[in-house]
Amino acid sequence: MRPLLIAALSLAMAGLPAVEAQAEIGAAAEPLGMVAAPVTKRVAIVMIQNGSTDTARTQLADTAFIRNIFFGSANSLAAWMPAVTHGLLSYVPAGDGIFLTEPNDALRNGSPTGCHSVAARDTAEDHLAALGVQWDSVGVVFDIGGCEWGGLGQMPGRITWYPPRPSLSAIVHEFGHNQGYPHEAKRDCASAQMSACTAKDYSGNTPMGSGGAGKGYSSVELLHSGWVEPGWLTQANKRSEE
Repeated sequence: MRPLLIAALSLAMAGLPAVEAQAEIGAAAEPLGMVAAPVTKRVAIVMIQNGSTDTARTQLADTAFIRNIFFGSANSLAAWMPAVTHGLLSYVPAGDGIFLTEPNDALRNGSPTGCHSVAARDTAEDHLAALGVQWDSVGVVFDIGGCEWGGLGQMPGRITWYPPRPSLSAIVHEFGHNQGYPHEAKRDCASAQMSACTAKDYSGNTPMGSGGAGKGYSSVELLHSGWVEPGWLTQANKRSEE
């Protein structure tokens, strides 16, 4: 099944408009009450040198910023993910972790007003293959041109895309899409009736609901990935009107 590409939320991603896509969260990765085994994944970040402005070129050469936001000891993907998943998912650099490369012909010669995410992905994957780098996840950092998003992620999948200066909120949002998480809407329910709810704006309760990196993934998202310990589960046996 081909993964969906889900764009980043507007509030979490520097005010850029969100691109909506509809998808359902599938069945939990493990039976209810079972905990997934700890997993460590290798991440390669490819910084494509296709900047069209002096600012973009400077940012795309700033490997220190990208290394810190993905692999730093604090306020990074590497620090955030094991804290949120209680040590069940960790990310480490694939090889050096940060790789610079020139754009391929499709990206170099593409219209400056177009969104060339496929060409950027091909550039990144081909570069890593040429170097013999083994990876589990790839982040593509490039001058996004006409792309109307602040981040993009396969859902589920292994690829994420970012502009030259991604925020941690953008990164954990897109890695959430890689886990299979869609955007989380806020739902307004008339007269507190669960059968009469309509989606309205974003929940703000999770990075997937425009809550940013200051929030962890929601209980539904953690259940989906098998990241909820049995002792945390409570079975509701009857309806309450209170």
